[in-house]
Amino acid sequence: MNKKILIVGGKVWSIINFRGSLIKKLVKEGYKVTAVSSKASKLELEKIKNLGASYIDIELRHNTISLFKDIVYFLKLRKIIFKLNPNIIISYTMKPVIYSGLAIFFKKNINYYPLITGLGNIFNTKKINLYPIKIILIYLCKIALRNAKILIFQNIDNLQYFKKLKIAPKIKKVIIEGSGVDIDYFNIEPFTNKNITFLLIARLLKDKGIIEYIEAAKKVKSKIKNINFNLIGWKDYSSNQVDFNYIKRNHDDKIINYLGSQENVKPFIADSHIYVLPSYHEGLPRSILEAMAMGRPIITTQVPGCKETVVNNENGFLIPCKNINILVEKMIWFITNKEEISKMGQKSRNIVKKKFSSKKIDNEFIKLLSNYNSL
Repeated sequence: MNKKILIVGGKVWSIINFRGSLIKKLVKEGYKVTAVSSKASKLELEKIKNLGASYIDIELRHNTISLFKDIVYFLKLRKIIFKLNPNIIISYTMKPVIYSGLAIFFKKNINYYPLITGLGNIFNTKKINLYPIKIILIYLCKIALRNAKILIFQNIDNLQYFKKLKIAPKIKKVIIEGSGVDIDYFNIEPFTNKNITFLLIARLLKDKGIIEYIEAAKKVKSKIKNINFNLIGWKDYSSNQVDFNYIKRNHDDKIINYLGSQENVKPFIADSHIYVLPSYHEGLPRSILEAMAMGRPIITTQVPGCKETVVNNENGFLIPCKNINILVEKMIWFITNKEEISKMGQKSRNIVKKKFSSKKIDNEFIKLLSNYNSL
């Protein structure tokens, strides 16, 4: 009985942090798991090994298009798939999803489970010059996903978008809400900072609402002193990147505290009072779930992926996308209603325990594989 699973992801840290508990569960269930990603460090290799999985490295350019390098990636991935002959492939983020689907086009014996973890900048673009790329991407999706066993989405909006575009119309589609969060590790913790502290954790992309967060911080600080605005972010080199000079300038001017990229965000969530993510689009943001698990109220946008995490006025606020003034209004509300922070934070914790724990999400995934793969 073949119980080999290939997990194809974009970045190694996401396989470890977002799929680690699932890999452990799969290994415990008797699956032989191999992870494929790009540019793993020695520490990351050790972590994957500790999960019980094997690892194969293929260079992938995530946010830029290079026809030659993408073809090389596809051919290497196809070679690995044909050599390992896994029974199941799970892939996520757009390039791995498309290239995995194309690689198995003539291999009917592989059960393919693509995860649509968000639509990304190209799908959501309104820039005319990017429309040709968007059209090509949609066309490739339609080809690549024809042989999928099941399409897995993190929110209903992304699922409806695929239906609208008639991408893999005959394929069964399900929703599994995110990758889950370890509610034992990300446990509720008391507030350690005397000053009200807001926190945003995200890649330094415009679509994450980084600029809105910083501009809101300027407005709040012009009215109220001794408020902290922390930012943890990984530099990005795509066309969607935020100019790092802008980040540095606002850090030097003490508008924000830029804390660099952090492997362990838990102590920084513990040091905050309110978590903010003014994103333009998401699958289902893990950073919000981790903050909720630690008892922090949320300010985020009324967009797919984010709106699933907040019951408005209960565990935080949903605000219009790109609306700095309402973001400022809600920040000031928390500052002037400090007694509500812990109450709303407890409601965040309750929501995560009920809907988004990694144990619950992993069990849903295992059940899905058990029901539909023919081992």
